[in-house]
Amino acid sequence: MLPPTIMAALADNLPPEKLGKAVGFMHSASWVGVALGVPAIALLGYIGGWRLPFHITGGLSLALWVMLYLSLPSGQRRLGQSIDLINRFKVIGRQSASWYVLIANATQAAALVGLMTYFAAYMTESYGWDEAKTAPGLAMLGGGAVIGSFVGGFIAGRARHLEWLAAISLTSGAVTGLFFVLDAHAWIVVAVAFAASVLVSVSMPVFTTLNMNLAGQSRGTAGGMFATSNQFGGVVGASAGGLMLSLGGYTAVGLLCLVATVLSASVVGLIMRRSPEFRQGSSLDK
Repeated sequence: MLPPTIMAALADNLPPEKLGKAVGFMHSASWVGVALGVPAIALLGYIGGWRLPFHITGGLSLALWVMLYLSLPSGQRRLGQSIDLINRFKVIGRQSASWYVLIANATQAAALVGLMTYFAAYMTESYGWDEAKTAPGLAMLGGGAVIGSFVGGFIAGRARHLEWLAAISLTSGAVTGLFFVLDAHAWIVVAVAFAASVLVSVSMPVFTTLNMNLAGQSRGTAGGMFATSNQFGGVVGASAGGLMLSLGGYTAVGLLCLVATVLSASVVGLIMRRSPEFRQGSSLDK
């Protein structure tokens, strides 16, 4: 619930030329949680048992809620005004451009989650790594996603962001597929995974910014739909990855990530670039 609300608040209170960088910063912050949170949770569990991480994260979440309640600007809805949630979904659902963004984002998220989900298992089975060795690798992947999100925030504000996004999406699929088939020293393979995490995570701030620009006054609703597309892509990336693993091993998982990014790049490069809504957005960026 929190990320789409934060994104909507950013879009409501920042000028368009600053929105992309702010969104990139927010996505980067979420991946800092992955890069630092996973080993921190493991350490807390080691120190105080499995209940301690729940107490710590629950307390931090409560403190965060208080901070957001005090710091976020109040809503613009007048007292007694109906939210009309169904109509807001209808307004966004009638826009084909919004669906292009959601589809492209879901397919890219499938590749990202596929990489993050099967990295540890691949390194364990292929290189005999244990949990102690995979933790730094996972932290590197989270760090790569932080970098990619920052880069995506800058690309979102550029005039030719769709061209950049299509090219980076294709490259991310190739590098992710390479990770699952490369026969090299373990840390060279981890370096390839790090590069893949950078490239595959560039798209999310760009798609988030496009989604908010298309939503008009329904940014909160659009943010919720965007978060749903993330989760849908994550489910596909994890579950379809398991199916591909049973059918063809890790090579098939890499192929799945490649196909997902090719689909995302095709939607961006062949459909979104030709859509009048996105051409208007590009002219505004210029």
